[in-house]
Amino acid sequence: MPWQYKYPNATTEYNKYNDALKVLNACRAKIDGIVKSAIKANTGTISGSGVSGDYYDIYIGKAGDLITEVNSMRGKFSTFLSDLDKCIANTQVKVDDLYQKSQEKEWVEP
Repeated sequence: MPWQYKYPNATTEYNKYNDALKVLNACRAKIDGIVKSAIKANTGTISGSGVSGDYYDIYIGKAGDLITEVNSMRGKFSTFLSDLDKCIANTQVKVDDLYQKSQEKEWVEP
């Protein structure tokens, strides 16, 4: 055969990366709603209105700690989603490149 694939392993690599891309997209879809609801968590309902006396200062301190932690987690979740999107985009570029390579043929002198 005078024509042969220029990159004979490209189809196998394409299949691997394409499968990984499908898994990443499925994971993204699954966790998207969960992460978004965590980011939207309402800390405005935390107040010391039902607490008085010696416990008020402790309660307010712990509530402040909780609000700080929630805000920190919001940032981490947002960063996680952004990093996951970058990973998906990079994998898509690799899949597209491997698909193109899997289609390339070259003439080989018999």
